[in-house]
Amino acid sequence: MVFQGTAMRCQKYFERLGCPLAPFKNPADSFMKLLSISYPKTEEETEKIESFVIAYMTMNQPRVLQERREISFDDLTEAIERHQTVKVSLCKQFWSLLGRNYIGLVRNPASLIGRIVISVFVAGS
Repeated sequence: MVFQGTAMRCQKYFERLGCPLAPFKNPADSFMKLLSISYPKTEEETEKIESFVIAYMTMNQPRVLQERREISFDDLTEAIERHQTVKVSLCKQFWSLLGRNYIGLVRNPASLIGRIVISVFVAGS
């Protein structure tokens, strides 16, 4: 593990490690290129990954462990007990599923054509 946190903090974290992202480039692509290694591994790649792991152990892990200590099992149990469920009528559920199905058919007309063909084929036999 080399980073643990939100996506918003990821870029600044790697900039602090001396790995700034290229402007106008997808950050996810940059991180994949930065963290990928080829096999067989070279000494340089091994050292790069080890430096990221050491940085994680010194910069991120203490914060993560502290956050884990602050959230106790009793707090989670209490939050679950306070959670209220909402009951929805069968009619409301049906209309919701019907609407979702309609949107899916509009987005994928080939699916609609396929259903019509299957219906005609089944009805004709």
